[in-house]
Amino acid sequence: MTRHMFLDRGLHRGDAGTGNPAFVRLVLKLGWRIEGVLRRCVCIGAEWLDWTLVAQLRDQFEFRGECELVKQ
Repeated sequence: MTRHMFLDRGLHRGDAGTGNPAFVRLVLKLGWRIEGVLRRCVCIGAEWLDWTLVAQLRDQFEFRGECELVKQ
């Protein structure tokens, strides 16, 4: 998706917000950066979660072929 955003669509910036720590770990491995954390911002059930803001700029994007889906 990141490759599509920058190479195919020509966007300057991609960003997202999430309360899912696994998503944050994933996008950090892809070169995204944490821009901020809103502490205890979202309530799910009886639990307050941090909301993490992540982003990547086109000039920071590095193509990682090993992350591409290979069709056979």
